[in-house]
Amino acid sequence: MQELKATGILGRGGEKIKFIRVEALEGTKFLQGSAETTDNKHSVICFAGETRPLDVRIVDQALREAETIRPAPYPK
Repeated sequence: MQELKATGILGRGGEKIKFIRVEALEGTKFLQGSAETTDNKHSVICFAGETRPLDVRIVDQALREAETIRPAPYPK
């Protein structure tokens, strides 16, 4: 999580996304954290396991979980 905050990630089209806040998210199965970007956008974080890639099934489950957890980890 701290590496995400320090280095950011590459988004669509090679755009660099930098974070001002990255925090662990407790009580979830598929989401590991929440974050806020330097342009005030909020997101949730889902990592793959150490021994397997992030696949579409995990992403779908993480998206469903993000829609149902309360309170929401980010403003609507």
